[in-house]
Amino acid sequence: AEYMGIIDFIMDSKKVTVDSFKHYLKYASDLDQSEAVISWCCRLWYMENYTKIKKPLTAEDKKFVLPIMQIIEDTQKSLGVTKDERKSMLEDFCIKLFVSIEKEERTVPKLTKEHALQFNSTSHFIDLLGLFGPIPPEWEDKKKYCKYKAATILKSIKSGIDPPRGHPKDPIASPSVVALGKPTPEEKPKLGAAMGPPPVQPSYPVPGYKEPMEDVKIAHPPPAKVERRKLDPKNPYNESGKVMKGHPKYFELMGQAQKLTESGLNELQFQKVDKAKAFLHQALEALEKLEEQKQGENTQSNI
Repeated sequence: AEYMGIIDFIMDSKKVTVDSFKHYLKYASDLDQSEAVISWCCRLWYMENYTKIKKPLTAEDKKFVLPIMQIIEDTQKSLGVTKDERKSMLEDFCIKLFVSIEKEERTVPKLTKEHALQFNSTSHFIDLLGLFGPIPPEWEDKKKYCKYKAATILKSIKSGIDPPRGHPKDPIASPSVVALGKPTPEEKPKLGAAMGPPPVQPSYPVPGYKEPMEDVKIAHPPPAKVERRKLDPKNPYNESGKVMKGHPKYFELMGQAQKLTESGLNELQFQKVDKAKAFLHQALEALEKLEEQKQGENTQSNI
């Protein structure tokens, strides 16, 4: 109960009850202020499953659902977005959740039950896409992957072992701390071992021996002073038609390229080559619009 049905990856083999969906009411309450559309989807998904399971509704059931249905209706009127827009916003929300937890799972020093919970809750939000028709196969794959990760993390923690990292089809499914950027004790250089002891001046004459030279201070010329380039906020393009480095438009396109690259790499994990190529191609198109940095150029904006 503490992890809101984290073991619901085997729910298909159990009897589904209204309690199987009660976490959606908690999600809705948590997201009321920050993500109104997602909050609305959570309540609607709960009500659709509640009425389906409880049908026909008793007087007590109706007394329970009527206030929730009223909130759903009032929220829908205040949102002012179409069905397609709601679907698009939900997909964006799911992508953000999936990319975030998938990246953290691969890089965080230690996996905990909280990460299993995040994978499981991400699968719950992917289920919301069922409000707009059959869930696309690529999203079904992501949902299964999230439930798989939630299960394996919990099972590994319970067994007292480190959970495997990444997708099971990755060349290296469980990277070591070295892959996370932290060298193991065996890799740390031992001073005086491989390098040997520091040289000592001999106390007796040795043919060919020369006194070590004293450190010579070499005067280096001061760095060249580079003037900051002034940028026009209304015109981000240079004479070559490229977006100038340091302009807000430059950083906007750079951010788009990064997001598209993440989406492309994410699709590769599920062997969706065509979609991965499409995302990466869009990322390259965004980068092609940016000018290259010249040596010594000041990249700060001066708008």
